Amino acid sequence: MAVISNDRNVIELINVITVEPDDQQAIVDNVREILKNIAEKQPGFISSKVYKSLDRTRVAYFIRWRSQDDGLAWFEDIRDALKVARSRVKNADYHLYELIESISL
Repeated sequence: MAVISNDRNVIELINVITVEPDDQQAIVDNVREILKNIAEKQPGFISSKVYKSLDRTRVAYFIRWRSQDDGLAWFEDIRDALKVARSRVKNADYHLYELIESISL
């Protein structure tokens, strides 16, 4: 049976990072480290997911937060951690989104 949730209290950060194919795994490793060492310890953290594109040119990650304030606080706390990976990132497109609907089987 499908489960449909309309939890409008949840905020998600969605970030799609463009990289050179040879740098993809290093960025995946860096993102995983940041999520484990910083995000999981942040107030309001719910969950995260990391993806890498099969063409090796993108890394995407999602972080679910309890509130917009929690999501915005994240940006302040990761500035220094992101400096390590900046030289390998061609572009990062990140925004906070309000969750409108989630459907699961």
